Amino acid sequence: AVFLTAAAGAITVTVNVASVCGSLDCTGFTGTLAGTSFVLGVYGSVTLSAGMTLGFSNTLSIFGSGAVAFTSAGQTLNCRLSHQNSNTLTLQDHLVSTTSVTASGSFNANNKNVTVGTFASSSTTVRTLTMGSGTWTLTGTGPVWATTKTGLTIVPGTSTIKITDASATAKVFNSTTAARNFNKIWMTGAGTGAFQFAGDNTFNDFKVDTPPHTLKFATNSSTTVTTFTVNGTAGNIMTLAPLTPGGTYFFFKAA
Repeated sequence: AVFLTAAAGAITVTVNVASVCGSLDCTGFTGTLAGTSFVLGVYGSVTLSAGMTLGFSNTLSIFGSGAVAFTSAGQTLNCRLSHQNSNTLTLQDHLVSTTSVTASGSFNANNKNVTVGTFASSSTTVRTLTMGSGTWTLTGTGPVWATTKTGLTIVPGTSTIKITDASATAKVFNSTTAARNFNKIWMTGAGTGAFQFAGDNTFNDFKVDTPPHTLKFATNSSTTVTTFTVNGTAGNIMTLAPLTPGGTYFFFKAA
């Protein structure tokens, strides 16, 4: 285990070679954790400190086969968070990242909010994504959500997936290996980039605001909704279209 404590003072610890440790505990630390070129691997829990400066910007990889906890302490991650192997990672507070989170093992949001550029669960490990009651805000472009491999069980809870980028670049919701059930998805922002969907998905609540917007669906895909709130206005219409011109997609109202 590595402990960075208050007693260390305002020092700078730089990851300047590919490194691993058992766990990382920065409770009370007021210095800086830095590094741009090398991966930091942790085989245990991670606890950051509200008073530290987090200048590490490469990849923080969580390894191991047991349950681990992740405490952000209000820090914003500017590094990629990669959750590896078959362990279960449980958030202890809200998670905010300017980049990406990739979960190859089970991931439990523990009813916390998750704000990331992109989220992916991209292994064939048997794993569970427990979404809880928080809001999952996706701020990036391209494949902002990718649950595309077998072995994944999604427990949506009462969570909201919120896609917020306001650029002209497309935002892709990709959940393609099997039918997926989600609670609420909310697409917002004034940008002109299309919202694209791949896979067969079920949403309790499907909402798009700030028209105009275009929603595109993969050929032969099926989307099922209970509540559908997609309202345009005169001169600011909402457009539903196939992702491939001439393709057919299916939209169902539950029950």
